[in-house]
Amino acid sequence: VTNPGGASATLAGGFTYVAAGVVRSLSAATYTPGTLLTVTIVAAPDTSKSGYAAEDTPPAGWTVSAISSGGAWDGTNGKVKWGPFPSDVWARKLTYKVLPPAGATGTQTFAGVMSVDGTDVVIGGVSQINATVVVPTLTAIAPASGTTVGGTAVTLTGTNFVAGVTATV
Repeated sequence: VTNPGGASATLAGGFTYVAAGVVRSLSAATYTPGTLLTVTIVAAPDTSKSGYAAEDTPPAGWTVSAISSGGAWDGTNGKVKWGPFPSDVWARKLTYKVLPPAGATGTQTFAGVMSVDGTDVVIGGVSQINATVVVPTLTAIAPASGTTVGGTAVTLTGTNFVAGVTATV
């Protein structure tokens, strides 16, 4: 701001310009089954347009909650939906939480679009997330020895042993 006479002030970080488009980000770089993630979609349509709506499809089987900005879960189609926002092209931060189910593995995919005046724009940014790699730690083996004939039962002690773990002695 500048007063008559030339005295002025600024507020660093007080306003952020958001380029037209739509971008998704996730609260973590990897997922762990049973641990909540936040999905954030910044929707910023071209201000010359007359309105928009957005929808995002999380990985199948993931539980959706805490949808912001008047959005709703469409369980029939497996989508989070916001809008329409007619006569309103203000940028919005749309968020929701997802919970990966027990047993989720591998790379999972999110897909979505923002519809601006009837034209779909694919949500950019992060669209895939990989499972967190859990590294086991072995701290003890008992007993410490056995015969070469085999048949000795052993107990392995450690952390991060997950369902399906195998051991070779």
